Amino acid sequence: MKEYGLPTADFVTIDSVKNLEDVFERVSWKNSVVKTDGLASGKGVIIPKDNVEAEAAARSMLEGKFGDAGKNVIIEERLDGYEVSVLMRLLESDLLDIITSCVHQSLPTCNIKWSHKSVCGVVLASANYPKTGDKGTPITVVTNGGRILCVTSVGDSIREARELANKVAEKIQFNGKQYRKDIGKTLESTTPSLSYGASGVNIDEGNQFVEDIKTLVKKTLLPGASQIGGFGAVLDLKKAGFTNDSQLVVGIDGVGTKIEIATACNNFSGVGYDVVAMCVNDVICHCAKPVAFLDYFVCGKLERAMATQVLASISDACVEAGCSLIGGETAEMPGVYNQNQWDLAGCAIAARESAWPMLPLSSEISEGDVIIGLTSSGLHSNGFSLARKILAVNGVKYSDPLPWDSNLTFGDELLRGTKLYVKSVLPLLTSGLVKGCAHITGGGLTENAVRVLAKNSPVSFVINCAEWRPREIFNWLAAAGPVETKEMIRTLNCGIGMILVAEKSKVPEIEKHLLEFNEEFYEIGYVEKATGGDAIKFLNEETLFNRDLHYFQRQRVKVAILISGTGTNMKKLIERSKTADSNCEVVVVVSNKENAGGLKIAESFGIPTRVVPHTADRVTGDTELAKVVNDFGAELVCLGGYMRILSPCFISQFPSRIINIHPSLLPSFKGANALQDALNFGAKVVGCTAHFVDEQVDHGDIISQRPVMVEDGDTLVTVQKKIQEQEHKMFPNAMIEVAAKILKSKF
Repeated sequence: MKEYGLPTADFVTIDSVKNLEDVFERVSWKNSVVKTDGLASGKGVIIPKDNVEAEAAARSMLEGKFGDAGKNVIIEERLDGYEVSVLMRLLESDLLDIITSCVHQSLPTCNIKWSHKSVCGVVLASANYPKTGDKGTPITVVTNGGRILCVTSVGDSIREARELANKVAEKIQFNGKQYRKDIGKTLESTTPSLSYGASGVNIDEGNQFVEDIKTLVKKTLLPGASQIGGFGAVLDLKKAGFTNDSQLVVGIDGVGTKIEIATACNNFSGVGYDVVAMCVNDVICHCAKPVAFLDYFVCGKLERAMATQVLASISDACVEAGCSLIGGETAEMPGVYNQNQWDLAGCAIAARESAWPMLPLSSEISEGDVIIGLTSSGLHSNGFSLARKILAVNGVKYSDPLPWDSNLTFGDELLRGTKLYVKSVLPLLTSGLVKGCAHITGGGLTENAVRVLAKNSPVSFVINCAEWRPREIFNWLAAAGPVETKEMIRTLNCGIGMILVAEKSKVPEIEKHLLEFNEEFYEIGYVEKATGGDAIKFLNEETLFNRDLHYFQRQRVKVAILISGTGTNMKKLIERSKTADSNCEVVVVVSNKENAGGLKIAESFGIPTRVVPHTADRVTGDTELAKVVNDFGAELVCLGGYMRILSPCFISQFPSRIINIHPSLLPSFKGANALQDALNFGAKVVGCTAHFVDEQVDHGDIISQRPVMVEDGDTLVTVQKKIQEQEHKMFPNAMIEVAAKILKSKF
């Protein structure tokens, strides 16, 4: 079976007692079955309770218990489950035809039919079975062995077949008769069993993945670290070169939403650097040397080639960081993650000599100390939710070339691996040249730099933003957002991946060391006496980013809003249009009533307002209304509580460009009293609908809907309030959605 690739239990073959030594420690399975390789009258199989019993059984076979049958002994993986055998009772085809087909090698053309009923076989055995057989005991026929008869019965179910077989077995009498009465019982009420593979988890693929990465792991192993594959890993710090009183430091982190970009670009060569660097850069801040790294890779469906690429980059990063990759956890979790979803995290274990400085030396940081910033390689692994949003609202694809380097794409730039600072920074820390070290991760310079300061510290940091120039990607993000400098500094690393705080007299020695490692750095600030304000302040923020290099006017759809009253929906539409990711600009608010409260609200936002009163005939008034809307260049019209039916002459000028919100789930319950009608009808689910306006009342294609449940005790007023809350969320998003389609149609 092994030779032809057929699934079966794993096994090893032993031909001498000498070769029996340590075999049970070397096999990959837990429980074994011991078998003679030759015929032993049905007795050459032992199912031992443990390895001690298994070794004894194998030894007795090799020493001649079963004669020549035991010259070779098979140690086989034990498979627990139901025995499936006496199947012949379910065969409906002629057995002779099948045998003839086998002889003539035409079995594939033989139409074999099986019954869909159930069958149960109960063996009647002699008294001393399985130790010895029995011969000569009279029944209707004469016994001739250990397992004497097998009673098989067919029924419409396992229960029926089992009961029939047991009933017949009970009637057959001979001295010493024994038989099991539980055969088939555990199957009576069970449904066909599910496998782990049927649930979406491929164990074989996972096992092969472990085999694939063992070489990658092996190249990272240092003295004192054990190989991947066990339940854990042993770290011998003494063998790794540390003294008996050394201490451990542990750091854990993930890659975050950067993996979404890696998936979209099908590029996983840098994420290993991200997960390793995010962890080891953290632990070195405590003046500790990374010794080992464990990864956690989880996915909806294991794609071995992709996962191997991820682990290969982790392996390379561990080599650069000087730590052993000792394994971790790979989990396939269908149902929790979708097929293309995955995540990556890791844990760094570091060690430090007790004689090394216990950083940060917060109490020693004093006025006049210098802050040195080490440059980052890019965004590293933080702020990608913001970065992805900026690309999305500007219609930029990861495959688009960079405006400043056409040889690279946005995907290439964003997927730059996180920089590792272990080799260049750790010697400075262990030698006592540095008072504090901070890894600039989530929270940017604003939140990370001050971690080295004590609570209520007598000193604070001053960062001069004019002292360094970030990579061009930061300029582009700041301009394309647009994102305010303060938000950039507290979200992204903005070009500084690590800071060192040191006494001014030691700065030349520190900088000399960094130059030897080709580390790019800047003196970006200093420590001053605290004045009771923030623990960190930034100078010359306006100089940090050169937005003019990447200035462009984002395309927006001009929107006119028509109102008749207070304009509560109008206010939400205006607020949404002013968000950073908006594709809309409200250019005018028009009312048919001069005293409409919404006009003042619009003016408070700096939006022009106009009044176009009703006229006796709708055409005259709507003609003037259309002129006002067109004069402002509006491409989209939103009805924010406009209490007048628009005429066909107005609607025809803005085909599929007028949207309205209606307080019911259209097409049910139209008109001004729609909600009351729904409640009178006894509806338990009401809601609101955003739809295009056509010439019919409360008609037109539906854009989106939101349901609202009518609960016991609800009144018209309480339900109206619930619906209005949903309108305030849905209507602005409908405006954005329609605007996006308008923009797409332009280009």
